[in-house]
Amino acid sequence: AKLFGLVFGIGTAVTSLMFPAFAELEGADARDRQRRLLLSGLRAGTALMLILALPLLLIPDLLISAWLREPGYGGSYAVMAILACVLLVHQPIYVLTQFLIARARQRQAAWASIVATGANLALSFLLAWTWGIQGVAVSTLATDLLLFAWIIPRYAAPAATTTSAALLRAIVRPVVPAAVVAAVVLVALARVWHPDTLLALTPLGALWAGTAV
Repeated sequence: AKLFGLVFGIGTAVTSLMFPAFAELEGADARDRQRRLLLSGLRAGTALMLILALPLLLIPDLLISAWLREPGYGGSYAVMAILACVLLVHQPIYVLTQFLIARARQRQAAWASIVATGANLALSFLLAWTWGIQGVAVSTLATDLLLFAWIIPRYAAPAATTTSAALLRAIVRPVVPAAVVAAVVLVALARVWHPDTLLALTPLGALWAGTAV
């Protein structure tokens, strides 16, 4: 939970800095520049979250073992990986929400968020009954995916006067390069190296951050 909260906080704190720029361009009625900023923000926000979240997705066992230094947390590995996927889905949603608020579409953004939160709460109770904490993580991922699929074509694309495909291309553009680097550093090298302390993980993290950028 602490790792998830730390990554979530860093990712959203950086992208929240885009809101003043969105608002300034809205006031200047600079729609083209605002749209270009949105596309750039989606690319940059996704790239940042890939750097932060892919380690949680691909080496959750190494991270948790090094962080806690105690056995018995094997059941948390899958939960961590699912929450990493939540971070990757939620990041573009957060950027789009900042954009919608700047475009005075906060009511649309609020209603979408309220419905998604309510659905997540109901589904969490249902899945927690059968899967426990892993079910809660799956519920969060499922409802974020639904929110993502709804907010882009329904609200974000019309507000930006662009297509859903253009927004999706901006979001997925950093994924392939990051996946290639992650396959080398976080899959192959990490499994051969197998660092088991935070100190041992530091060079691996530095290598990942340096090559992923």
